This record gives sequence, structure tokens and C-alpha cells, in this order.
Amino acid sequence: MITVNDAIMATFLRSTFGPIGRDLARRANNVAEQAAANASGEILGVETGDLRAGIFARLDQDANGLVATIGSPSLHRGFGYGAYWDARGRPWLSKALRDKVRDNT
Repeated sequence: MITVNDAIMATFLRSTFGPIGRDLARRANNVAEQAAANASGEILGVETGDLRAGIFARLDQDANGLVATIGSPSLHRGFGYGAYWDARGRPWLSKALRDKVRDNT
């Protein structure tokens, strides 16, 4: 007979402090670090450093489970500077996601 302890399983699978939450936080931080490296110098023609300085990784829990958010609040001339340039072929964030989400280190 197998008994499942729902509280332990919830901590294991859904808590930011459980092993899955810690792994997701590590991966999100790796993506944020790589995104900061990608958003520097000539790649984006960085002028102020606001984009790079504002890049963050955050781990939250909602009704569906754990959610990692990586981004930057940096704005430039009324549009999302980072998202604008990422969509136009200078992929500071999408390249970091592609390179680091599956990275097991």
C-alpha cells in the first residue's frame, strides 16, 4: 500500500522553497545573468545601462503553481526598449532563455 502525503507533495512540487522551486529559481537567475551579459555593449547599442541594470528574475507562486518571471522595467521613449530590440533581431532575452532554461548547471 502506498500513502501519499499531500502536504509534503505540495511542498515538493509547488513551494518556492522545495527542490523544484529552488531549481526553477536557479534557472531563472541563470537566464537573468545571461540576459544581462547579452544586453551589453554593441549588441544593443546600450547608452545608459538602464536595461542591463534593471534585469531581474523573480519566482512566485500562483493558483497554477510556480511562475518564474525574467524581465526589465527599462523603458525608452514610451516603448519597452528591451522587448523592442529583442523582437528586432538583437535577442538579449530570447537568446538567454534559449541558452539557459535547459542548462542543468
